[in-house]
Amino acid sequence: MVLGSLGIKKSEKQITKLIGTNKIRGTNHRDFLSVVEKYKLRYSVQREATIDELKYFYKNHYKIIVCYFHPTEKIGHYAVVRKLTPTKITLMDPVDGPNKTYSLSYFQKIWSSRKTYNKERSWLMAIRN
Repeated sequence: MVLGSLGIKKSEKQITKLIGTNKIRGTNHRDFLSVVEKYKLRYSVQREATIDELKYFYKNHYKIIVCYFHPTEKIGHYAVVRKLTPTKITLMDPVDGPNKTYSLSYFQKIWSSRKTYNKERSWLMAIRN
């Protein structure tokens, strides 16, 4: 989703191979680094990030990947920020579809209240050309 929006055309299978995702270990935050470095993209990784930092990257046209505690799946989960308003966040989510919307206050709770698989809260990666 993010690479395609930056003009890098790769299939989901190719991206999965680049990142190293598999059914046993899933995906780690650090796995994204090899891909953004391979394509020489500008990026910023934030741990313990705030909603204000999320808004900053969105306002400055970065593509943003967040890792949050998925309320149904009960695990750490990645999604792409599609839209951000003063009160809501809409995610492109592999499980929930392209328009999963949460109130910012609820998203703040599921983004920061629990440590995910990577033992970090409020993680984001902001990417651009």
